[in-house]
Amino acid sequence: MFKRFPLFFLCAVLFSGCATHPKHTPAAVETAETLGLPASSQPPIAPQWWSALNDAKLDGLIDTALARSPDLAAAQARLRQAQAGADLADSQRGVKIGLGLSGVKIGLGLSGALLHRDGVNEREKPELISDLEKRLLGDHGTNITYESLQLQGQWSPDVFGKYKHQLEAALGQQRAVEYEIAQTRLLLAQGVATYYRQWQLLLETRQRVAQRAQLNREREQVVRELIRAGQVAPSRLYAVQQGNSRFQAALSDLDGNIAQIRHALAALTGQPAQALDTFTPNPATTTPAPPVSQLTADLLGKRPDLAAQREALTARRHLV
Repeated sequence: MFKRFPLFFLCAVLFSGCATHPKHTPAAVETAETLGLPASSQPPIAPQWWSALNDAKLDGLIDTALARSPDLAAAQARLRQAQAGADLADSQRGVKIGLGLSGVKIGLGLSGALLHRDGVNEREKPELISDLEKRLLGDHGTNITYESLQLQGQWSPDVFGKYKHQLEAALGQQRAVEYEIAQTRLLLAQGVATYYRQWQLLLETRQRVAQRAQLNREREQVVRELIRAGQVAPSRLYAVQQGNSRFQAALSDLDGNIAQIRHALAALTGQPAQALDTFTPNPATTTPAPPVSQLTADLLGKRPDLAAQREALTARRHLV
């Protein structure tokens, strides 16, 4: 029975190699035809896309936000770390040659050994020490120097491509962090531009409400004159005064919303909450229309967050 066991085990191994495995259905790949977009490539988007709005105050706020952002500083620190990792991985490949120089200097003075010798007159100690050093050391002095120059070389053959894949993984991580920096810059610029645009629209709305409130106050004066002249009933004044109250409440709400936008924009640009109290945005202008008819299939792949994920996955594949 025990002699048949190796034969049974061998047959089991052979039959297990013939076992069928479930087939994985590949994921559907979107193409330009399925998306209904032209297949031509789109030129790269300018890093400072907000300059197309032609607003110097907006440019200054975005520049301040990019210069003071802690998230962007942290991303740049990760980039320097990734670059150091790439340099370290690259140093493992090829032939490495190093040159080293070292030296040692030894002092052979006899003063410390003879200063505590008994039976020697204190006045005769310096002369005795000098005479003994000359006899023992001759003309070479009291110091001996050893120097060495070393030339070192190292070569690690990359038989299985280990160092190559480590370098590709490190470079992939570096590119992923670069895309993360681009994504951080994009989100900061978008946030500043969004708050700035909301501020402009709130100021426009407040201006229109203030104009209507002024007209209603003028209407109140007219109604008072008509009531004094007996042309209309005094009850007509109540409706006009209610309109003034509604306009004042609307202006108060708008001022509160403007203060919130102003404080949020100050925080986003890395400034104190009161830094923009005396700041007023330029009047809103017509924004450029997006080229919807010119959208291409490769536009989605240019998003920095998606590109960062793609590079990170590629880097992990090299570490398998």
